[in-house]
Formats: sequence, C-alpha cells, structure tokens
Amino acid sequence: MLRFLLTVLLTVVCLALVTPLAFGHPPSKVEAFYDFEQETLMVTVVHPVSNPRHHYVALVEVIHNEESIAALNFSQQENATLQRVEFQISGLESGDIIEVVARCSMHGQISTTIELR
Repeated sequence: MLRFLLTVLLTVVCLALVTPLAFGHPPSKVEAFYDFEQETLMVTVVHPVSNPRHHYVALVEVIHNEESIAALNFSQQENATLQRVEFQISGLESGDIIEVVARCSMHGQISTTIELR
C-alpha cells in the first residue's frame, strides 16, 4: 500500500512539473525604442522556445492613448529566442506614452510601457 501511494505521489509531482511546459508560457520580456528621425518603433520580444514553428509570439500590438495604432500577427517565431518587429508610426511626439503588448500563441502575454524621448 505504501509503495502504491509513493508511486501515485511521484506521478502527481512529475505531472505538475511537466504539464506547464506542454501548455506554453508567455514571453519573458518586451523591449521597445522609437526613432524619431525614421518614425520607426523597434520592438524585441524575448520568448525562448524549443520549437518556434509551434510555440511563438503570435501578436505584437502598439497602443497609444488607449487605442490600438499598429499590430502584427505571426504564424511562427523568427528564431528560438526572440521575435523582432518594426512599425512605421508617424505623428508621435516626445512625451507620448505607448504600450507594446506581445501575446504568445499558446499561453499568456506581456506588455511594456515607454515614454518617448
């Protein structure tokens, strides 16, 4: 009986450790920089994965004044570490606040907010 309980306990612990990996994870970091001369927002989303064709950054969206002003959808990730994207966005000014949201194809999202300088 004790052997059976230990086997069940070990199985539950193993499943608890492995299951989150099967369902994916959100990106770990979003970096954004706006180049005023080029009117370009450069975004890097850090999202380490084992298979960037199956588990990837699915969406990168730019929000200004609570309104979505740019977005790109992806069907796979650039590589196993990150996804880079550039947005041509005119009309932004120093002091503007923008939010960049990155959404995982399997689970979760992350965002960052920057003040343009």
